[in-house]
Amino acid sequence: MDVGKPFFDVDPEAKKPEGAAKSEEPKAQPNKQESSAPQKEESKPAAPSQASSTPEPKKEAPKPQQSQQPQMTSSSERVETREKMSRLRQTVAGRLKDSQNKYALLTTFQEVDMGEAQVMRKSLGEDFLKKYGVKLGFMSFFMRAATLALQEYPVVNSVIDGNEIVRRNYVDISVAVATPNGLMVPVLRNCQNLKFHELELGLGNLAKKGKDGKITI
Repeated sequence: MDVGKPFFDVDPEAKKPEGAAKSEEPKAQPNKQESSAPQKEESKPAAPSQASSTPEPKKEAPKPQQSQQPQMTSSSERVETREKMSRLRQTVAGRLKDSQNKYALLTTFQEVDMGEAQVMRKSLGEDFLKKYGVKLGFMSFFMRAATLALQEYPVVNSVIDGNEIVRRNYVDISVAVATPNGLMVPVLRNCQNLKFHELELGLGNLAKKGKDGKITI
């Protein structure tokens, strides 16, 4: 090939070769019929049957059963309940009782501010005496406080009987009374039901019996 000569010549009047005409085929036309996606038929709710259309009768709510709680005993009843002690508890109770019988006991004293009680006695003393026929002393305050404490901590008000603990729903308090034969300690029963004037009347009655020698063992 000569230097500077073009690679090929273009003849615009040249005819297409026969092989090229056959190779060109008309392009396939797209199918005009569009494939429609199957439409889902919406399911219609079934017509309510005659049975379902009728409203069901309302069921009555079950009445709450009464709780099986023990009934509160009246204030006049004296009830005792018993609880069996475990073997360990029986042993501890026996050892404590032995130490009480064999060894000296320690007595403690507690100081209490009775200022409010003194003010009450001064302000209500005369009316109290006129209404109930007895003086308002200090002992009724002590007994009332002890009664409330025993009701709050009933285990302190319990006793041991054999291998059982006996719990009580009542409070009995013994008070020392001077008698011709010496000091005696009679019991004032059911203090949980007594008011201040009833405590004072009960104490006065025991003191009178003791003075008259009418308290027996």
